[in-house]
Amino acid sequence: MGFVESALLKVPRRLGGGVSRLVRAEVSRVLGEESYSDFAPSLIHGDLHSAHVLVADRTLGIIDWGDSGMGNPETDFLPLYQEFGG
Repeated sequence: MGFVESALLKVPRRLGGGVSRLVRAEVSRVLGEESYSDFAPSLIHGDLHSAHVLVADRTLGIIDWGDSGMGNPETDFLPLYQEFGG
């Protein structure tokens, strides 16, 4: 469960249902705006580096998707870029 989902479950218990509805509406509004991020969120690995990339013959595989989620694909490839240069 992500941070936003976890927070939205805790708000009603701590602040009551009326506040919870306002928080949910505001979260939906902010996350729904194009200006919220300058990239199109995509499925990312979240921990992509050479130890998680397997190559055999002409087949490539990426393992350990435990940190995957929605995010910026450019930052997902940054560790590989730093490791191998560009």
